Amino acid sequence: MKRIRGVRIVEDIGVKARWSGNLKFVGETEHGSIQMDATPSVGGSGHFPTPMETLLTALAGCTGMDVISILKKMRQEVTDLNIEVIGSRAEEHPRVFTKIEVVYNFKGHNLDSEKIKHAVELSAHKYCPISNMLNNTTQVSHRVKIEKEPIITSTVVKNHKQLFSTPEATS
Repeated sequence: MKRIRGVRIVEDIGVKARWSGNLKFVGETEHGSIQMDATPSVGGSGHFPTPMETLLTALAGCTGMDVISILKKMRQEVTDLNIEVIGSRAEEHPRVFTKIEVVYNFKGHNLDSEKIKHAVELSAHKYCPISNMLNNTTQVSHRVKIEKEPIITSTVVKNHKQLFSTPEATS
């Protein structure tokens, strides 16, 4: 069993980045690929996400997968989840993130705000490895917004003829 800094390593993950001209790279993994580019201000074309945008996207995806999985186990009826991640960068190189805010926008039926906050906390501090790595190097905050959707009930029609008949025909 391999250990690094006292942590037991159970899985190695490898990726490749292939240069595709100018400042564009294609990141290749076992499961697919992602194109990256630099912004025009530093010589890129700006056609694809930057590596820093990709990192924030990975954070949003990682925590989102955790939160949805946890909330399903808690029997929460989430119908939509949008996650916004805003990162503030240092002015000087290496221009790391100095602050990151993760905003969770939930929609659903009968949502319990305490369960949602608990799921976000579990992801942020226990399950999402990207969040946990970033927590060690920068200030990461989490905010939750919940929009409860009304439950729409439908009337059960006992006689299907009522759906297609005119008022005169039913008398």
